[in-house]
Amino acid sequence: MFSNNSMLRLIKASYIFILGNIYLFLGAIISHGMTVHIAKDYDPQKTKFRNLLQLILEAGLIMVSVYLIRVTVKHRLPHPFNGWYGFNPDRVKEMNGGVILAFAFLIYMKDPLSSKIKALYHV
Repeated sequence: MFSNNSMLRLIKASYIFILGNIYLFLGAIISHGMTVHIAKDYDPQKTKFRNLLQLILEAGLIMVSVYLIRVTVKHRLPHPFNGWYGFNPDRVKEMNGGVILAFAFLIYMKDPLSSKIKALYHV
């Protein structure tokens, strides 16, 4: 019915679909938790330095979270299509998660990060 090449492309597209959603939901869940428990808007009662430290903390936690999500997805989750029609999940360059994780984190973290950046850098 379908050629091996067509099946491989269909499997790859399905894999990207599934992984993209995993990245999105993990990123959204973690960023929501960070927004509720860690992130803060710019606080004019504190010094610029203290606000800058808060911004550095939040940005660093985002970066570490993205790293841990990527490692978890790549090495800890099963890859159900591995071997089907020659599919190798390690060869899917499109799915390192960077873009979708950035989107997921910015859904919740945009306002606290933006308020500090605008106040600290007069943007």
